[in-house]
Amino acid sequence: MLSTYLSPAGRMSPSDFKKSALILIVVGVLFSIPELLGIKSLSALAGIVSFALIYPWIVIWIKRYHDGGKSGWMCFLPIVVYLMATIILMMTMLGDGFMAIIEASSTGASQADTEKMAEEMVAGKEMMILLANTALSAVVALGFNQYLISNDDHENQYGPVA
Repeated sequence: MLSTYLSPAGRMSPSDFKKSALILIVVGVLFSIPELLGIKSLSALAGIVSFALIYPWIVIWIKRYHDGGKSGWMCFLPIVVYLMATIILMMTMLGDGFMAIIEASSTGASQADTEKMAEEMVAGKEMMILLANTALSAVVALGFNQYLISNDDHENQYGPVA
């Protein structure tokens, strides 16, 4: 069971991937609940767990790519697509506010000024735009991922059929 999350070697069927992903999602949500409830004493633990879950996520994606006969390195392509979609959507949805923050941070404006601009931008409807942007970017990245991964029903260089 532990090798599922720690060793990138081998393959993972779509059903096993869904089970593993669900477990990682539940663990992440459980550890984020105290922070959402305002229990600040557990915020550090939630941050550590969130950071620790990055590696198991990468491992199960690598195995999923291996099942399709592709290199595990391809699992980073959807991350690049997600980041590009996020930046493009933020520039178009938030317009001048987002660009002002980028410009202020790149020209050496103080961190307090940049944080103040970000706080003003996030207030109200901008927060909803950011949430919609994140969701849309995730859908684009996941769609791209599904396009890249096909199930290989035969033994391949990464091992027997999972």
